[in-house]
Amino acid sequence: MLSATLFTLAVLAVGAESSELSLTLMPDAVNTLNARCLDGTPGGYYWRPASNPNDATKFLLVLNGGGWCYSAEDCVSRSHTDLGSSKGWKQTISDDGITNSDPNFNPTFSTWSVAYLYYCDGASYGGNLSQPLDVNGTQLHFRGFAILNAFIQHLQQHRSLNSATHVVLSGHSAGGLGTYMHTDHVRSLLPANVIYGAVPDAGFFLDTPNVHGQYYYTDRIETIANISQVVSDKDCMAAYPTDTWRCMMAEFVFPHITSSLHVIQSSYDAWQLSNVLQLDCVPSQKNCSSTDIEAFQGFHATMLLHLNRSGVLDRPGLAMWSDACVAHSQAYYGHYFNNTRWMVPSGRGLTLVDSIDTWYNSLAAGTLNSTAVKRIDTCEWPCNDGCHTY
Repeated sequence: MLSATLFTLAVLAVGAESSELSLTLMPDAVNTLNARCLDGTPGGYYWRPASNPNDATKFLLVLNGGGWCYSAEDCVSRSHTDLGSSKGWKQTISDDGITNSDPNFNPTFSTWSVAYLYYCDGASYGGNLSQPLDVNGTQLHFRGFAILNAFIQHLQQHRSLNSATHVVLSGHSAGGLGTYMHTDHVRSLLPANVIYGAVPDAGFFLDTPNVHGQYYYTDRIETIANISQVVSDKDCMAAYPTDTWRCMMAEFVFPHITSSLHVIQSSYDAWQLSNVLQLDCVPSQKNCSSTDIEAFQGFHATMLLHLNRSGVLDRPGLAMWSDACVAHSQAYYGHYFNNTRWMVPSGRGLTLVDSIDTWYNSLAAGTLNSTAVKRIDTCEWPCNDGCHTY
């Protein structure tokens, strides 16, 4: 599949030296908030404190990705993996991209405190079923929203988040969708005067048919949203009282978000090409038919259309990075995040790290409405010379 090929190629790239984040589980929140992974184990996050005392009140909060489960039976299977249970989580994880601790590689966030919430509810941190669901004797707990709240509460009680002056929420893939869904909610839990923004990465999954004309992905998201009684942006939920599943799709949530955003979204999203469009070929390997290529290029046009229709392209003060590259989760892999070959527009000297840093500096200075920049490849693949061979 296309996405698997992309990630195989990705390991060949060289990133900056990494450091580790350490696991913190939240067992007390099982009792106080019923905050549990699918299998009932406690949620948790990985932590690295600020390395510069001057940045002790600055926090990067990350929502991990990892897809979804799409039926009760599928969620049972997921509950036996690290995406549904904390039983097997490692004690440490390595950083990369926006969490990298090298200031030469990651100038803005390298010295901040980083709290990386791990994903185990299968519903983009939105599961809110009050009682466990019995599936042939297996108890499933859809409590992702409680885990998100426990995360913020634990950081306030134990990591001084209640004294934060600067907070950026980010997430990639399913966590990128979670960032859209929960950005304003997280903001509501923070100090009133905090400088706050969000960086959703590869979370704009499209409500669009696959190559066979079927709304395959949309139907599956509707199913898991209904099973888990998903919670999302409150204004979106109010706008779709009988179709709340729509608020588990970024294009329906986005018009209701009031927080400042830096959106990252490839118009040839690698995961979506394989799993939403269900295109089973790789253009760079020249194994696609003319019909496949038409669908491939059509997805780029559809992505830009949906971004425009939802208001992303027109909103003042919103920054954006949308490359015509086959890529996914670009802020979390060094070969995307800070790579002088990987630019929008191609060859213009503007890398993803430059784009995010420019957005953040404007946000911190209070000048975002007049300076926010949207960097968008409107041309078709392989127009971006730095990335088209990936």
